[in-house]
Amino acid sequence: MNAKFLVNKLLESGLTQVQIADFVGCKQPTVSDLSHGKIKNPSSRIAFPLITLAMQRQIDITEIHQLVPVSQEKNHQKTIEPEAIR
Repeated sequence: MNAKFLVNKLLESGLTQVQIADFVGCKQPTVSDLSHGKIKNPSSRIAFPLITLAMQRQIDITEIHQLVPVSQEKNHQKTIEPEAIR
């Protein structure tokens, strides 16, 4: 998931880092780190609320990545197509 792209799209939509953090359930510095690409692979606890917020703001989430990780089992990673999230 390209969290940097997604957070920056949310910021462009008029939200503040504090508002995003409140919705996601994290602290503002975490959102800042995401927006600067310091966190490459956020946990699902952060990723899914970001996706939900983007969908609520009518941001096209198909641009964030071709596949969104769902879970990992040993060396096999399950994925879900972005279209299935809608």
